Amino acid sequence: CAVFDTSMLAAIEERTQLEADLRRALERDELHLYYQPIVELATGRLCGFEALLRWHHPLRGVVGPSHFVPAAEETGLIVSIGLWAIGEACRQMQAWAQEFPECAGLTINVNLSARQCMHADRAIFSFGRSVAFWLCCTVTAAAPSTRATSRGR
Repeated sequence: CAVFDTSMLAAIEERTQLEADLRRALERDELHLYYQPIVELATGRLCGFEALLRWHHPLRGVVGPSHFVPAAEETGLIVSIGLWAIGEACRQMQAWAQEFPECAGLTINVNLSARQCMHADRAIFSFGRSVAFWLCCTVTAAAPSTRATSRGR
């Protein structure tokens, strides 16, 4: 028999609030990409960028993906987040290519879950064939669920 304690309730309430906040984050443009340069060590030459997802939560401040991606995976919001991230990264690369034509050979790396990859073509194809020359998608392993569960024995 499972025993309920108040910490279980607090964890459930926190998770429910996180999920509700995450849904609003998409609507309120609270998600942002940071671009980490990728540099060839031997030459110091800039090769491209890795797009890093961050959530600018109005109360919690900047939240890293390890704190919200598991909830996004479980609720299915990860698909919308992935489509947004690919689109945003592609828009940024197009803007940089126009502003800095001498850097046309740079790449942008976007990390996706397996679930996001099933829908990535919708975002990629909207940018045309030029995306294929600089977009690199990496499939990341799904993080184990942190949702508390209890089972009677």
